[in-house]
Amino acid sequence: MVYTELSGGIVIGITLSVVVYVAREIVVREYNTRKDESLRIKSVREDLKAYIKSLCATWENYKISESMHKEFRRDMEDQIREIVDFYTASAKDLDNALVEELRKVCSKFITLIEATSEIDDHTWFNDVEKDGDKLCEEFNKIVQEKI
Repeated sequence: MVYTELSGGIVIGITLSVVVYVAREIVVREYNTRKDESLRIKSVREDLKAYIKSLCATWENYKISESMHKEFRRDMEDQIREIVDFYTASAKDLDNALVEELRKVCSKFITLIEATSEIDDHTWFNDVEKDGDKLCEEFNKIVQEKI
């Protein structure tokens, strides 16, 4: 009888150890998965912020430059396309409302860039400077409030 109770205790102890080990592994794995996901989302948001800030900084730098870079509009369009490509590729990690706001501002910027394409960049920039400033303000508002 004593051996039966001792054997039963050993079996129960081993079973509990296995259950605790498995439960701990599940909890740790779940924690690491959520932590990795959180870090990935944070990284996506920081990268998106950097793209937007770079675009607006380029816009501001051209406002104070003495000579217009001859490929300014193409440079701006390339930066907008990088933002579009990035938020499109990262859409699963971003809020749908944020993606939609970014899409609208990027579309407005592309339209602005394509406006009056037959004139030189310097003349074009003088014509659309205020509109570009407003779009950068919209981008900065998105960065401050949504990202």
